[in-house]
Formats: sequence, C-alpha cells, structure tokens
Amino acid sequence: MRLTLLCCTWREERMGEEGSELPVCASCGQRIYDGQYLQALNADWHADCFRCCDCSASLSHQYYEKDGQLFCKKDYWARYGESCHGCSEQITKGLVMVAGELKYHPECFICLTCGTFIGDGDTYTLVEHSKLYCGHCYYQTVVTPVIEQILPDSPGSHLPHTVTLVSIPASSHGKRGLSVSIDPPHGPPGCGTEHSHTVRVQGVDPGCMSPDVKNSIHVGDRILEINGTPIRNVPLDEIDLLIQETSRLLQLTLEHDPHDTLGHGLGPETSPLSSPAYTPSGEAGSSARQKPVFARTWVALSPSA
Repeated sequence: MRLTLLCCTWREERMGEEGSELPVCASCGQRIYDGQYLQALNADWHADCFRCCDCSASLSHQYYEKDGQLFCKKDYWARYGESCHGCSEQITKGLVMVAGELKYHPECFICLTCGTFIGDGDTYTLVEHSKLYCGHCYYQTVVTPVIEQILPDSPGSHLPHTVTLVSIPASSHGKRGLSVSIDPPHGPPGCGTEHSHTVRVQGVDPGCMSPDVKNSIHVGDRILEINGTPIRNVPLDEIDLLIQETSRLLQLTLEHDPHDTLGHGLGPETSPLSSPAYTPSGEAGSSARQKPVFARTWVALSPSA
C-alpha cells in the first residue's frame, strides 16, 4: 500500500478578461475572483477555502485526501493511521511488521519473554491475538508445559489461539505429508459465498516433522494463506495443486483456534481435497520450519512531511 502526500498547484490569472470564465470554488461553490487560487483533486479552490476538514488549518502547499475530504498530516494519521501494537504510537511510514491482525514498528516486533528482536526469517507465534513470542520461547513457554502436563500425545486442543506461518520445503519423495479439506460456504448461492470457503488441515504425519513444527500444525487448523496469497483469492481447483506441488517450497499461514477446531472433525460436512500423503518417519526434524508472518507497507511522503 502506498499513501502519497499530495501537493496543490497555485494558479495566477487575470480574472474577468473577455472570453474567460471564472472558476468555481469546490468548497464554497462561489466564483473565484482572486488573482491567485489553488488547483487540487481536479478542482479549483479559494486559497482561504483549502483547509483541513478537522482542524481548519490552511493547506497552502501540501495535504492528504480521503473520500474527497482534505486533511493536514496530523489529523489524517489520527483518523486513518495504524497504531503499533508494541508502543501504541502511529505508524506513518516505513516497514510495517504484520502478525495476524496486529501491526508493529520493526523495532517493536520483539519477543514478550526474552525481548529478542524478531526479524525477517525468524520464527515466531502470535498467541491469543496479543502475545508475541519468538519460536524458541513459544515452544518452551506455551507448548512444552501442555505436552508435559496435560496431554502429551495430542496437545493441540489445549493450546491457545495462535497464528503461525509454517514453511514446508520441497520434498524429493513426491509427498507432502499433509492433506487439507474444505468446508462448504455458508448461506444461499449467489450471495458471494463462492469466495467464502474455509480450508482446513485434514491430516499430518508428525513423524516427519521436528518437535516444534509438529506442535504448530494441527488437524482442523484453518489455512489463511497459501504462499502469501489469501485463501479467498485462490481458486478452489488450484488449492490441492498448490498443496501437493512438492517440487517447491510451500508456505501456509495457519490459524489454530481450539474452540473452533473442536467442531471440525472432518465429518460429512467437509470435503477432502486430497488423501493424506505422508513422508517416511525416518526423516524427522528435516521436513519443515517456521518463518514469521510479515508484510512490508511503504508510505511515500515528501521530505517536508
């Protein structure tokens, strides 16, 4: 996403000359008799009418626009800007780290437990929509106690809500060790439901995954993105092809919701897209690793902004 700080243009004309038509101000609707006036947003403006719609500050040179309304920099970001979940300050430009629905300054994207900066390529998990952990601290702080104390063989239903990006490398065996299913859209046909399908993990082989990764992928987990593309934008007939294309790296953004997955045991309501395809268990620890969910959002501002 690029947001550009717009600049207005000053015009200087002799008004009322024979054959010339006086411009009309886009704000007040009156004709402009002044020798100087502003042109912006394909319209003409009295200099005194070209103001921020919130604070009424004069916008003589630069402005922000949203839905036809004019703003100064301060009021635009106060109304439409994103807040960093780490420091609560506005994010106005530069790189933005995105985890689930939360956004962070890069310098605020740090582990809650150890304080380590989580950079590009580092493992992480967002827990309960709010708590950010590096991969090591998540496994030690959240996963390990569940495995040791609650249900060692199947900890998934006892883990909290998480959003994780899992990267599964290409396989020389021609098998992913992963299968998915699709939930039918809800609502009557013709109401946009053709793009509201829900794709879930149907089966995994924990024997071919490292301990931290096998506890990050659970049957019933919802797939939010495939290779960075939101699942709603992936045609249904291509989902299985992407999942089972073993010659390339596969990245899945997964949402684990223990309250939601309990009701998705892959019964008759779900349609499997593929049969489970498991890799040999002797390759444990070499199949997959986690990477961070991140996005770069650049905001282009002029040097004087």
